[in-house]
Amino acid sequence: MNPGQVTPSKHVPSTAVAPTIQKKIVGVTGDGPDDGYQHLFSALADLYPVEFRRINSSGYRGLDALVVLEDDPAKGVAAAVEGLPSFVALGRPGAPQASLSEGVRLDACKVLEDCLRNQLMMGCGSDRFCALTVEPGDEIVASVGAQPVWLARPRGKATCQIAGVSLPVIRKKEFLFQDFNGERFLQLLPLMNFLRQLVKDIDWQSASLPACFVVDDPSPYLPSYGHLNFRRLGENATKHDFYVSVAIIPLDTWWVNQGVAETFRSFSPRLSVLMHGNDHTWGEMLVENGSAAGYLVRAAQALRRMERLEQRHGLELFKIMEPPHGLIAEGMFRHLLSLGYEAVLGSTQRLIQHNPAAGWHTNFGLDRSQFLGGGLPVIPRIMMSPRWRNDVLLAAFLRQPIVIAAHHWDLADGDKLLVEIADMINDLKLATWTSPSGIVRTNYMELRRADGLSVKLYSRRIHLAIPSGVKSLWLHRPWLHGRQAEELIIHHSGQEIFRATGPAILGPIPVESPCRLEVYCPPANPVDHRSVVSPGPALWPVLRKVLMETRDRSTPWRYRVAKFLRGPLAKLPGNKGKC
Repeated sequence: MNPGQVTPSKHVPSTAVAPTIQKKIVGVTGDGPDDGYQHLFSALADLYPVEFRRINSSGYRGLDALVVLEDDPAKGVAAAVEGLPSFVALGRPGAPQASLSEGVRLDACKVLEDCLRNQLMMGCGSDRFCALTVEPGDEIVASVGAQPVWLARPRGKATCQIAGVSLPVIRKKEFLFQDFNGERFLQLLPLMNFLRQLVKDIDWQSASLPACFVVDDPSPYLPSYGHLNFRRLGENATKHDFYVSVAIIPLDTWWVNQGVAETFRSFSPRLSVLMHGNDHTWGEMLVENGSAAGYLVRAAQALRRMERLEQRHGLELFKIMEPPHGLIAEGMFRHLLSLGYEAVLGSTQRLIQHNPAAGWHTNFGLDRSQFLGGGLPVIPRIMMSPRWRNDVLLAAFLRQPIVIAAHHWDLADGDKLLVEIADMINDLKLATWTSPSGIVRTNYMELRRADGLSVKLYSRRIHLAIPSGVKSLWLHRPWLHGRQAEELIIHHSGQEIFRATGPAILGPIPVESPCRLEVYCPPANPVDHRSVVSPGPALWPVLRKVLMETRDRSTPWRYRVAKFLRGPLAKLPGNKGKC
């Protein structure tokens, strides 16, 4: 690629037409309860490049696959014999089903996505299933205990997949993630996996699966915080190959222990710092706590406070906000965007719960296209819980960044839990550990067609690797709609080579490959955070912080005392097995 300015009018003609995104046609036979599957199939059609068509006959003309909603595997098998991949949901709402009390064992069956093969997912009582009868030639895809619940039945030129589950009924204003999460997944996973395999050759692909741990709340006053020791954390991250970012409250940056600062510098980039709210008061980023002007003031103050770490201690500043307790108002996003924030680490459930009027899409939380405030990306985080394995596998299946948020009490027995999770993630295909900034920079999907490359941006600034053989580039910005237009800038080797203002899809842009580019979409109305007036001093955040420090720093001592007492107490009559 030749450095220098590229003339937009030459390379982005107004008559340019973006490559058409293909779709697979999926026939649907049988009805759901009160046709309650309408919203489900509509959401799945937005999640995958498929079009669902109701069919009433056995003719398969024009179809790429078949979904059978009746208790009739023969229809699916007949389609497979004719070369049409098929899926049969055998469970029916209201039919007798056994409770899912054991883990779900996924086999190495080739119909499964790579990340799911040979995995064990925890069972939950909210998922229910019907055991299936295995016929000669069947492959068991998944089982609960000794009971098969998902089969692959090769017949003729294709395979019929049979799941002993009923599909969930999605009503208006309900969401897919309510039936596809760490606690409840079995009803949707077989169908979604079937669709993923069906569209693999035409769907957007991820270049990597970025992952990072985030530990919330620690202050940098001392070499340790509660059960967390900064140097030990950095050493284990290096030894066991993972990345971890410590989410520091900006209020805490007024003083930093020099040893702690040196630890972060020496273990960078495996050990980094993230922004965790501003004062860390309850709901400080919700509408109940202030006006729109208050949002801007708090977000600007957080940046100024975090700059101390960069200016005084040489620690890299990530303009990524992790709101305390996952609570943030939709109205704050446009202010974060104008101040140069690049992303928010959010919790899907709490975003919806505290912003009921935001008009969320049915597949919010499962689709990577999550933008608020005019184009600020939301990266979903996984809260540490006993079901972490399910959450990690589902994030990998959805091709989402794997961001696992923990607290110091999760490290009460050292960093063993982090190491266990890291070992599992390191075994996943395409998994790549990186910092939160690295997650934002690689937050895109790509689709290759001959010598053309289409790239869908899920961040406003990405580092893009152009593979050999690519001659033209199309850039898709899903936060823009209709006639909306924004500026786009491309750098190569530190030099600007392209600048244009255009709609959601820009292209074709000629490129020479292979090369690495930085693609940047600046916000329309930038605000310098240094120009925003600081709020007046407040006593409550300081008092709350003192109480929080006292509680967390005393936790290891209280934990040791409780652990010591459990031994003698467990030997007393009536205390067997009790804590």
